[in-house]
Amino acid sequence: MKPQHRELSFRSSVFSFRSLAIASAQADESYCFGARKPLPNLAIEVVITSGGPDKLKRYQALGVPEVWFWEDGEISIYQLTSADYQEVNQS
Repeated sequence: MKPQHRELSFRSSVFSFRSLAIASAQADESYCFGARKPLPNLAIEVVITSGGPDKLKRYQALGVPEVWFWEDGEISIYQLTSADYQEVNQS
């Protein structure tokens, strides 16, 4: 059985959008898998001076399924559940 690979069809180095004036976010990197969509499947934040998991409420309001935070050489992965984001060990 061959391993399945998801194709990366769209990469935006600056992801910025608003959803019905409820929330907005700008990721350092964002990716859509498969067809191009209005929302990315993955947003990546590089935390230098601010940001981090405190931005998850914004991404939750927008409906982004997965968010990664890179800080001090480590990646934290969060996946959206029906209630909120949960930190997980792998994507």
